[in-house]
Amino acid sequence: MLRHPWQGVERIRGRIDRRRDKRQLGALRIPTSDLYGAMADWEPRLHGALDLPWPCEAVAAFGQVWDRLVAELTDSGVHIGRASYGGWNDGDRALAEAIWCIVAHLRPTTVVETGVAHGVTSRVILQGLERNGSGHLWSIDLPAVDPALHREIGIAVSEDLRHRWTYVQGTSRQRLPHLLTQLGELRLFIHDSLHTGRNVRFELESAWAAMSPGGMAVVDDIDHSLGFRNFLDQARPKAWFAARHVTGGGLWGVTIKAAKVEPSSHSPALRVPRKRQPVGRRLGRWPANLRTAKTDLRSTALTPPGTTYAVRDRRHQRIERAVVREIACLLKTLAGRESRLLQIQAQQGLLFHDQLARPERPVSYDQEDRRAPEASPDTDFAQVDIERPNFPRPRIDSTSWSGIVTSSL
Repeated sequence: MLRHPWQGVERIRGRIDRRRDKRQLGALRIPTSDLYGAMADWEPRLHGALDLPWPCEAVAAFGQVWDRLVAELTDSGVHIGRASYGGWNDGDRALAEAIWCIVAHLRPTTVVETGVAHGVTSRVILQGLERNGSGHLWSIDLPAVDPALHREIGIAVSEDLRHRWTYVQGTSRQRLPHLLTQLGELRLFIHDSLHTGRNVRFELESAWAAMSPGGMAVVDDIDHSLGFRNFLDQARPKAWFAARHVTGGGLWGVTIKAAKVEPSSHSPALRVPRKRQPVGRRLGRWPANLRTAKTDLRSTALTPPGTTYAVRDRRHQRIERAVVREIACLLKTLAGRESRLLQIQAQQGLLFHDQLARPERPVSYDQEDRRAPEASPDTDFAQVDIERPNFPRPRIDSTSWSGIVTSSL
């Protein structure tokens, strides 16, 4: 604490954050695998997101790389795997294989990872870069408190690969922003450091801002907190998925940055006039079910209380719901009872749930189900690409619509 006060404060803060994360996960009362829709066959999903065929040649080469890595460490007397580094696990085969394929196909020249330990994933990244013939890895790592473990840091990285590796000692809050400023543009980021929601959000948001379109982030142990889930809700990536570890429990995730970021439900561009009287009050009374804004329990549980993110997200949620109420009152006042609504990018589906006397059960069409819990029981969901020329809605060209509401670009 005396020699490194900032690191000491972060270690204490990490313990406090872990307790908070456990309370938030317990409040959800659902398994984290259900929260993320964890899949077993992640390989086709990964290659599909990269517009590449499956299976691929890189996977066949990975088997030899992994077997050699494990054999070398075992022969040298280093125990790897579960709880092998101060109680923490090394990266398992599934996570390492995903990183290997990403390096092979993305061919990044700049890679940043947080968390090193034995350096198992570092070794896989470096061998992938060496196979590509280009690229460099920067690894940020806060050494374990136990000095006996310091000699094991990066022990899996062989000497012939160290010319592509830069080890940066310290916390990600100290080192990551400055490093990203120096690198300029980032193509691949791997998080495997402290898995608290606060730290995951900080690292992902920092890396995402420096990442070029099509860049990717791999996040280990996403089930330890709600940081990854909160980040997805804000960043709206091009694609993402969650998968299980093959060794032990837990989940890891991958996300890809879109070429153009869609506006999220927390977009700060939404503004509600303060001086003008609300539309609902000018046109009549609020509908009974809108007099008190409903709380999205899931969104509330996913937001760490007492943080900057929590204050900002709650403010944006209030703004969003105020705008929804404005639109809802206009629709109920100007449209008849048998009117039909086409809403582009329905997202949470709150208009469908609260505001229409429907002649039929509404369907939310989107690439991902983002309906709020209170809207899901009364609506259906169909996974489609809303930008396809042939939108899968029967008689859509011949139907008379009383209103079209859009929240997309």
